[in-house]
Amino acid sequence: MKFAENAIKRLRQDVVLRGAIISALTTLITLVLLSLIIWQFLINRLERRVEESLTNRHAVALSNTVVLSDTERATVQKFRKTLPVRDEGVFAWLDKDGNTTSGSVAGLDCREGFYDHWLDITQSATDGPLFPVPEDKVVSSDHDRFRFLAKSRGEQCVIFGRSMYEVDATKQSVFELLLWLVPLGLFPALLISLRQSWKLRRRLLHLQNVVKTVSMGNFGARVTVNGNDDIDRLGNSANRSFDRLQESVNALQQLTSVVAHDLRSPLNRVAIPLEEALRANEEGQPAVESLVTVKQGLSDAQSVFDALLRISQVESGQRRSKFTNVNLFEIAESMYEIYQPVVEDIGSTLEFEVLGEGTSIISGDTDLLRQALVNLIENAMRYTPKGALIRVCVSRDSTSPALIVRDNGKGLPEEERPRVLQRLYRYEASTSGKSGNGLGLSLVKAVSDLHGAQLLLEDAEPGLSVKLLFPAAEDKS
Repeated sequence: MKFAENAIKRLRQDVVLRGAIISALTTLITLVLLSLIIWQFLINRLERRVEESLTNRHAVALSNTVVLSDTERATVQKFRKTLPVRDEGVFAWLDKDGNTTSGSVAGLDCREGFYDHWLDITQSATDGPLFPVPEDKVVSSDHDRFRFLAKSRGEQCVIFGRSMYEVDATKQSVFELLLWLVPLGLFPALLISLRQSWKLRRRLLHLQNVVKTVSMGNFGARVTVNGNDDIDRLGNSANRSFDRLQESVNALQQLTSVVAHDLRSPLNRVAIPLEEALRANEEGQPAVESLVTVKQGLSDAQSVFDALLRISQVESGQRRSKFTNVNLFEIAESMYEIYQPVVEDIGSTLEFEVLGEGTSIISGDTDLLRQALVNLIENAMRYTPKGALIRVCVSRDSTSPALIVRDNGKGLPEEERPRVLQRLYRYEASTSGKSGNGLGLSLVKAVSDLHGAQLLLEDAEPGLSVKLLFPAAEDKS
C-alpha cells in the first residue's frame, strides 16, 4: 500500500516520468487497436470467402433441374466420402419432413441462412454420416466448426457446409501473435520513453541547478544550450533573464559607487561655503555668496536624484499603459523648431531631414520621446565644437521608423559606446570641463527599451550618429 502511494506521489511530481509512461501506454494501445483492426479485417475476409463458397455451391446445385435418384445420390455420397472433409466440405439432402435422405452429414435442420455447428471430423473415415456435436459436450481438437447454408428446393432442402478450421486457426495464430506483440511492443516503447525521460530530467535538473545557483548570488551561471527544442528555448529565455538580472545588479552596484563618488564633489562644494556662512552668521556679517554656492550645490545634487528617479520610473514600464499612436515626424519637427535658434546662438547649425516615404507613426509616449530627443540634441550641442553641424532626421519606414541625431564632432570611440549608456558614466576625453551628470543617454536608453526600440551609436564619419529604431504601430482599424 505504501509502495503504491509513493509511486502515485512520484508520478504526480515527476512530469517527465509521467510523460514517458503515458507515451509507452499510448504506443501499447495503438499497437493493440491496430492489431485488433487487422485481426477483425482478416477474419471477416476469411469468413466471407467461406460463405461465398457455400453460396456458389447452392447456386450450382439449384441451377441443376435434374433430381438425382437414390442410387445416384448414394454414388455421389460414396465419392465425396473419399475427399478430405476440411477441404471438400459436407452436404445433406432433407425431405419435406426434415429427415436426411442422403449426404455426408445428418442431424441438421433446414433453416434459411448461415449457421454454425461443430462436427467430429474423425468420424469422416467411417461409412456413416457425421453428426453435430451436442451443445452440452466440450469441443476438442477432433472437432471442427462448420458453417452451413440451407436452401429449399421444392419440397426438399439442400444444405452445404464448409469447415472453419482455417478461420479458427488464423484467429488463434493472430491471438498468439498479439500476446507476443504486446510485451515486444511495450518493452522497447517503455525503454525508449524512460531513456528520453532520463535525458529530459537531466536537462531540467541542470536548469534547476543553474536557477538555484543564480538565486544564491552567482549571477555568472548560465544554462548550457546545445539545440533548439522547447527546453533549449526555455534555457535561452532563462539566460537572457539572467543577463538582464546581472546587468541590473552590476548597474546597481555601479550606481551606488558612482553616486557616492559623484555626490562627494557637490557636497564638498556645499560644506566649505556652508561653514563660511555659519562663521559669517556668528560674526554678524552677511554671507550671500556662500549661501548662493550652497544652493547651487544642493540644486546639482537634486538634479541628479531627479534624473535617476525619472529613469527608474521609465524602466518600471508603468508609462506603457498610456501609449498612443504618435508621429515621430511631428515630434522631431517641433523639437527642431524649438532648438534651431538655440543652436544658432552657440554658433552651430541645426538641420532637419526626412528620409524614406513610409510611415513614421509608432505606439509610444509623446512626452518621453520628446525628452529623449531633447537629450540627444543637447548632448550634441554640449560635446561638439563651435560651428558644428547637427542634423535631426526622421526615417519613414513601414517596418522600422527611426529617430536619428547626427553631428560632425569628434565622435565617440567604439569601446566607449556601451559605457556611455550606463548611469552617471562620462567619457573623460569629451566631457572635460563640460557640465552634465552622465544621465542623458541613460534616460534615452530607458525610453528606447520602454518602446521596444533598438538604440544604435554609430560612427558618422566624422562625428556620432545616435539612432532609435522603433517597431511600427499596429493597425487597429
